[in-house]
Amino acid sequence: MALYTAKFPGSRSYEAEIDRAVDWIEAASGEGPVVLAGDFNSPITTTQKQYDQVARRLDNLGLVDVYRTARDLEHGEPPVEATYYHHRRRERGFHIDHIWLPADWADGAKVDVGDFDTWIAPGLSDHVPVTAHLDDSRFMATL
Repeated sequence: MALYTAKFPGSRSYEAEIDRAVDWIEAASGEGPVVLAGDFNSPITTTQKQYDQVARRLDNLGLVDVYRTARDLEHGEPPVEATYYHHRRRERGFHIDHIWLPADWADGAKVDVGDFDTWIAPGLSDHVPVTAHLDDSRFMATL
């Protein structure tokens, strides 16, 4: 499932939009594995608590943030690489793009995060790509 959260009139927050996506995943549970990936626009400092609540729901569904798994980050430990640069300024980086997938798929996964000089500096985007490279044998057995 691809996700791009946006604030529309009447929407409460980016995290509320993510929460709605988790509702859809819960409704479809049992129909096969799910990958939720995209521009979550969260968390930033002011929304960390709300994001943590949504992340707990995803954890409870057996999904993990493959970036955090690949970087061996403990709960609460901040990401070391930004995926978005506010106003395309290097010092205003946030990690708001995510790939959540089944926990057993994340074992041995490699994650690459694009760099500022390649993507942001030349004006290609205000985000850098996040890609996950998975061991085929991990997920082919579940399809």
